Amino acid sequence: MSQRKRPSVADQKAEQVEEAIRRSSSIGELERLAGVEQHHDARYAFWHGYSHLSGVASLDAGVVELKRRIRLQGQP
Repeated sequence: MSQRKRPSVADQKAEQVEEAIRRSSSIGELERLAGVEQHHDARYAFWHGYSHLSGVASLDAGVVELKRRIRLQGQP
């Protein structure tokens, strides 16, 4: 029987981050996890960078960036 290798601390942390992303139920929660300050000006500044895209493409691009930031920070 082969022994199962224990996940490293980094792997466990990465899984926690992915779980936090999956559990997020709102854009605001993703913003918070990504470190976007929760006042109007900060949120506006973040989303304004995607205003050149139309409709859903703008939202999708912003969400991809929020998830990227969450993963870089490595925190759930």
